[in-house]
Amino acid sequence: MKKIFTALVVIATLFTFVACGNNDENNAAVQAKMDEAEALVQEIYDWYEDNGLLEGEYEAEFRPQVDQLLSTMEETKGYNQQIIDRGGYSDEETRTMLESLDSDIAIYKKVLEAGE
Repeated sequence: MKKIFTALVVIATLFTFVACGNNDENNAAVQAKMDEAEALVQEIYDWYEDNGLLEGEYEAEFRPQVDQLLSTMEETKGYNQQIIDRGGYSDEETRTMLESLDSDIAIYKKVLEAGE
């Protein structure tokens, strides 16, 4: 009986390590996309600021849009942190988050291209 129990504990431990390893890979994949998205958002903000669109006569038009973009990025970072804090991304959560971030990144790149 002790041998069966010990074998079950060993198997459960192995599954735990495999699951954690997968979470680490998922977390790393999402974090890489988060970093890319955050860098693009910062680049967009810098472009608007450098071109004087966040002050003076243009502020009323562009500041709310840029502030909304920054707010959305902060919300995404907060959601990401909640998932990390509760143990990391499952495979399904990873797919969903990566799809969402890829979509956001494509939009951010278009915004930057339009500004050039």
